[in-house]
Formats: sequence, C-alpha cells, structure tokens
Amino acid sequence: MKIKKLLVPVLSASLCGFTALAQATILFSEDFESGLSQWTAGNAQIVDDPTGGTNQVLSFSALNSAGDIFSTDALFSSNSSMFTLTFDYYGDNNNSGGFIGYSQSTPGSHVWLAGSDTDYTGTTLWQDNLANPVTDRILIGDNSWQTYSFTFTSVFNPIHVMIEDFVGSDAVAGNAFFDNIVLTDATSVPEPSLLALLSLGLVAVGFSRKKKHN
Repeated sequence: MKIKKLLVPVLSASLCGFTALAQATILFSEDFESGLSQWTAGNAQIVDDPTGGTNQVLSFSALNSAGDIFSTDALFSSNSSMFTLTFDYYGDNNNSGGFIGYSQSTPGSHVWLAGSDTDYTGTTLWQDNLANPVTDRILIGDNSWQTYSFTFTSVFNPIHVMIEDFVGSDAVAGNAFFDNIVLTDATSVPEPSLLALLSLGLVAVGFSRKKKHN
C-alpha cells in the first residue's frame, strides 16, 4: 500500500515538470489593442483590421529604413541567446514593405528576420542560422493574414523587436500590417533528448505500478 500511494505523486510530479519545460517563457507580447505604449515613437499607427471587424492592428503613416519602431524594453534570452518570434502579417501585395527583425538598441545595429520586398539585397536581411529556408522569410502579400514563426540565435542579447514599412518597397505607406507579436525565450523548450528521457521515466513508473498491482 505504501508503494502504491507513492506512485501517484511521482507520476504527477513528472507530468508537471514536463508541462513546465514545454512552455516557452514569453518575453514580449503585443496585440495592439491598447495602443503603442510598449514601443518607441515613430511612424506607427493603430488602425482597424483591413479584413473587417473591431480588431486593432499596426500599420505605418510613412516609410522608413533601418527600423521605424522598437520595443521599449530590452528583451533578454536566459541561455544561448535563442529566441522565437511569432507574428501575423497582412500585405496588399508582395512588395508592400513590411519588415520585422531585432535591434541592439532603439535604433542601433540590427538584423532583419523577414521582409515583404523580394528584391531587397541588404546583407542583414537573412540571418544565416535561421532554420527556415530563405523563401519562408519573404512575407506574403495576398490580402489575407499570414502567421510566421522564426527561431533564431541573436547576435545581441538583450534585443529590441524592430518593425518598419520599408522606404525601398512599393513607395506606398500604410499597406503593410502586423498583429499578435510574441517573442519567447526559445531555450525554455526541452531538447528532444530530454523529452525522450521524460517519456521513458513515465513508462517506467507505469510499469512499476502495474507490476506491484499484479
């Protein structure tokens, strides 16, 4: 009886540990429903969702380069300078000018992670250590919302999220939109080897419980 009672908390503790490890730590989150209080001043503006409804999204009143708005807070990765950036993007054409990346300061040295301008040849657009192919880092403009997620090892730590409507795109301001930006500490997600060990531990606990019951 004593052994049987002990197995339940052991199994619960294992599951709780697995859940905690699987949840990435959110460093920054923005849905633009409360204005631009988390950003530096720039040409950004809050507008209605171009697809309709009451949802508020980010757009720009003027074009820029080298970054237009930056997250005010410096965002630190707890280990290995690894981050995951997830966001929604809407453009009315494939050259509508939306760019997103990260900067060392506000502004400062920076790296672009994704952009809508397929003709852009800047050396800091595509970071080499991104897992995604280059074609996946071109932001699609087809008059619908697209969701993107990039895991990267930053050349700076901490970083600031950086967005702009690029001056060298189609020369039209306000036709690139962003929403639901989330930056997480990618290192808080367990490695496959750790997942395997946790799974084996749970199997062993289950087998031991069955054996004692028999």
